[in-house]
Amino acid sequence: MERERRKEVVAKKRNHRIDLRGTLPLFFRRYYFVILIGRDTRQETKQIEAERRYRVRKVNNAISAALLLLPFLLLLFLLLYYLKSALGINIMPVKHLGDLTDMLYSFLDRIFRLD
Repeated sequence: MERERRKEVVAKKRNHRIDLRGTLPLFFRRYYFVILIGRDTRQETKQIEAERRYRVRKVNNAISAALLLLPFLLLLFLLLYYLKSALGINIMPVKHLGDLTDMLYSFLDRIFRLD
């Protein structure tokens, strides 16, 4: 009875992609070898993998939210800029948005040689 139960346990654990077992007769002794390659299904490993997936999911959600919100924020800033201009409010009296974009373009042109 005990022996049959052991066989069942061993049969469950033998679910590997690569399962090489054998013996090597060398001189007056025999040596055995076992090579098992497969996915680690121990409880500790499953918990570590679940924690990693959770962390990756959190980072992925944050990046996705930022990428989805970025166009709306740009549109909001553009609308606020036009509202500011329509009301005649000058935050920087000497410079305007066109001047700032030209400065940015010339700065990037010096760095990356844009043409």
